[in-house]
Amino acid sequence: DGARKLYLQVAARWPDQPIAGEATLRAASSLVQAYDAPQFVKVKQGVAMLEAWVDSHPHDPMIAVMWQYLGDTYFLPLADNARALKDDAAAKEYYTKSLACYDHADAIGWTDFGNHGPLLWRSAIISERIGNIPSAIKYYTQNIIQTPNSGKAYESQLALKRLGAPVPPIDIYHKAKG
Repeated sequence: DGARKLYLQVAARWPDQPIAGEATLRAASSLVQAYDAPQFVKVKQGVAMLEAWVDSHPHDPMIAVMWQYLGDTYFLPLADNARALKDDAAAKEYYTKSLACYDHADAIGWTDFGNHGPLLWRSAIISERIGNIPSAIKYYTQNIIQTPNSGKAYESQLALKRLGAPVPPIDIYHKAKG
C-alpha cells in the first residue's frame, strides 16, 4: 500500500513525463498482485486504474506493456477463477476483454517481439474459447510465421487444419544463410 501511494504521487507530480505511465503501471500492478480471491476487489481496482490510463494516454511509451498486462490480468486471475467457479458467462466476458487487450498489444507491437509466441498461442486459444474463429486463425498463423521456435508452431498447424484454414509451413531453417 505504501509503495502504491508513492507511485501515485510520482504520477501526479509529473503527469506529462514518461515516468507517470510507469508509476501508474506499478501502482496498478501492486493491486493486481494482491490476487484477493474470490471477489478480486483489489485486482479489479488495478484493472480500472490501467484501463483509465490507456484510454487517456494512448501514446504512452509503456502502452504496449500496459495492454499486455491488462490482457494477462483478465486471463489470470479473473477468467481462470471464473472458469474454476463454473461461471461461464463471467469467464467469457473476461476472455473477451483479455483478447481485446492482446489485440491492442499486437497492433502496437508486442513488448518482447520474437519471444511473444506464448501470447500468440494464448490469444488463439482464447479466441477459440469465445467462438471468434477468424481471430483464432489469425493468431495460430502468426504463431507459426512469427515465432516458429515457440514450441507451439506444430500445435498451431494442427489447430489450423482442424479449423479448415490454410496451414503455413514451419520455416525455421530456410531463412538461415549458408
